[in-house]
Amino acid sequence: MNNVFNYLDNNHILFISHCKDLFSIKFIQYCKRLLGKKPLTIDFDQFNENIVNFIQLCQYKYIIINAIDASESNLNKIMDKIKGNCIIITLYGEKLKFNNIYSIDIPDFMGFNNHSSQIEYYGKSNRYILIDYIIEEIINNINNLELINFSNLNTNPIVATKQQYCSLRLLYQGKPDDFILDRNVGEFRINLGKKLFYCIEKSVLENIDYIVPIPSSGIFYAVGLSIISKIPVMPIANKLNISERAFEIQNIDSRKRNLYNNIQVNSHLIKNKNILLIDEAIFTGATLKVFCDILKNTAVKDMHIAIPSPKCYNECGYLVQPKRELLLNKLQDDHLSYYFGVQSVSFLNLEDYEDELRSIDNICIECFKNKTIKYELSMFSVVIPIKKRKFQLETIEINSKNLLDKKLENLLHIDMVDEIILASDDEDLTRYADSKIKFLLRDMKHIDNICYLADNILNIASCEHIAWTPSTTPFIDQKIICDIFKKYLSLNFDIYDSLITCKILQGFILDDNGPINFYTGKKELNSRTLSKLYQIIGGCFIAPKSTIKKYHFQWGAVPYKYIIDKRHTLDIKNKEDFEIYNLIGKDFII
Repeated sequence: MNNVFNYLDNNHILFISHCKDLFSIKFIQYCKRLLGKKPLTIDFDQFNENIVNFIQLCQYKYIIINAIDASESNLNKIMDKIKGNCIIITLYGEKLKFNNIYSIDIPDFMGFNNHSSQIEYYGKSNRYILIDYIIEEIINNINNLELINFSNLNTNPIVATKQQYCSLRLLYQGKPDDFILDRNVGEFRINLGKKLFYCIEKSVLENIDYIVPIPSSGIFYAVGLSIISKIPVMPIANKLNISERAFEIQNIDSRKRNLYNNIQVNSHLIKNKNILLIDEAIFTGATLKVFCDILKNTAVKDMHIAIPSPKCYNECGYLVQPKRELLLNKLQDDHLSYYFGVQSVSFLNLEDYEDELRSIDNICIECFKNKTIKYELSMFSVVIPIKKRKFQLETIEINSKNLLDKKLENLLHIDMVDEIILASDDEDLTRYADSKIKFLLRDMKHIDNICYLADNILNIASCEHIAWTPSTTPFIDQKIICDIFKKYLSLNFDIYDSLITCKILQGFILDDNGPINFYTGKKELNSRTLSKLYQIIGGCFIAPKSTIKKYHFQWGAVPYKYIIDKRHTLDIKNKEDFEIYNLIGKDFII
């Protein structure tokens, strides 16, 4: 695939075809999707002497001719003039052969034609292969055509039907004056903009000076929002090449380069203004990220984002979108504002989106439905660290169970726990060792050195991910630990390198030098407006081996802060804490 990408960067594909037939439409689409650029396309009817001279001047590496339904006279006229690496596409049985021309004979096919809005069939057999699969096979092997194999491709007509009834045709793909599925595209988008008004916090809208649409798909949504909110629309940006849309580009880096090179902004219009950016959806977030990065270099005051479609968590299984990781599958919802560098991000409710589409039977909105966190069932090595002391909190029994017993019982009922490592300088605890519980005898000389312990754990832990959980946090139970494991496995490791458990400190905090999160001398002090501070709770720390090895510690430089409800944050460190636990533990309700 990388080799294909390299030659396409040099614009080395020329495509000669009828342009509006199903094969041509899909071929152009998938060239952009898989390779980052459309081929230069010439219609058979446009072929003349000037075109021939142009082709010879450019010296295209690949000239691909769609000969399906082409007349033999047209083909002969072209073949007489063309020199170079030429590939001709025909259906099985057409028997069109030319000297020094490589012929790809494709099976009978079917698929959805976005131009005609119909599902079309080519050929005379009873078995039709989905055209998307055929073209993917050709493009992926274009540098080694001998590898092309159509025998294992699927029919799968449901894909074409889902493409025909995909809501993205109205949301993004269609032109505003198109009628798609009996709906006017412009009117549909204005209606979603109107509904979006009720999904944005009132406090946000009160401070907005302008609604700014992302060019060019955000315009009609912005108009709808403006009608209800009475906030003016300010179109500050335009695309230099209107026909060049980045949605189909699968490679994210290539897509961002395309966007940076194609957007022009009039920053003077938003100087010292609060703006609300409108884009039709967030899939990878590439368009919005580029646009926000550009605006950060202007004198804009505050930026907010509003999206006239629901949150998208599920990749399309019907080839409407390229295969690429969605932003909300690698970034928590509450980190979107930080990622884009804005004050807030709002979305249209799923119910409102469904309501606007209710008149269309069989409409597909699967990408917006049912968030599913996708992760492999990774196994964890779990460390329980214990220091020997005169008053051994972990092994004092209450109602025939001690803290260590309770922690082990919780962990042994979690499928994701592959092994437990009991790390202590108390040899009496070796009695707990069995097939799933290892015992690590800690060196007394290094008993307070967590770096030394971390390095020793690396030597005996079997799993890639290591969790640390003391037995002295009794209210962090099996359910909470499972939730922590799942959150860790869903993290975007391009941002975070580990996880720690914390509680939020919402109050006036001082140290010996004075206030930490507030200033004295103000007329009013309100704890609800204070900056958030976090206190680490010894509930659970998780990191991959690579992070522990790098920092010689239980977590890394950029840990995700998993917030523990204050009801579960008791950490027993001394006799007084233990007495509190003894009093409330038996009556504690989760």
